[in-house]
Amino acid sequence: MQLATASGPVHLADWGSPFDHGRPTVLWLHGAGMDHTVWTLQARTRAFHGMNSLAPDLAGHGRSGGMACATIGDWAAWLRRVQRLALMGAAPRMPVHPDLLRAADENLPAAAAMIADWGIGGSAKLTGGGTPGVSLVASAQALVGASRPGVLSADLAACNAYGDAEARAAVVTCPALVLCGTQDRMTPARAGQKLAGLIKGARCVTVPAGHMMMLERPKPVLEALAGFLG
Repeated sequence: MQLATASGPVHLADWGSPFDHGRPTVLWLHGAGMDHTVWTLQARTRAFHGMNSLAPDLAGHGRSGGMACATIGDWAAWLRRVQRLALMGAAPRMPVHPDLLRAADENLPAAAAMIADWGIGGSAKLTGGGTPGVSLVASAQALVGASRPGVLSADLAACNAYGDAEARAAVVTCPALVLCGTQDRMTPARAGQKLAGLIKGARCVTVPAGHMMMLERPKPVLEALAGFLG
């Protein structure tokens, strides 16, 4: 479906399950340079198990219009309010390697290759996340490489510049879950555990995967989220 917003049309995947105002709603948010398709297994499953399950393409990404936000604060304002918060591959600071920042500015295919290589854990590079015949590296590279000019650069620059996470984490009052990948080279598990410690009452769960854990280990991720969402 398409939503009309002040920043332009937003594509919202509902997985073929009509919206029901009487059900709770879960919103699945993709990462830098990506789109709603990274959540296909998890979001489709929840859509047919008692929830409205919606996955937007963020502004400027995928099928949505508008421009990518320039800062994490702008993204927070774009998304508004939540009642439960699950963070995956997150950390108090998310510095981006200078080579990746430069490639995102100057050479999108090279940047996509870096993200696919660094973002996927070693075991999933060989197993395809358990899906026969699938190369997660090639799939991730194609997805990021298809992003619009300037979008990946804006996303990564926003991550690199963000320094307010510790203060913001301290004022989170809703239930929170932090999922960390034990093979994550972009936001190591110890950084995710530190973030969980900054959020009052947050739980931290580790998954044997790299940064793109929703693709590498879809079922363990779904199980952890299902337990948290209810």
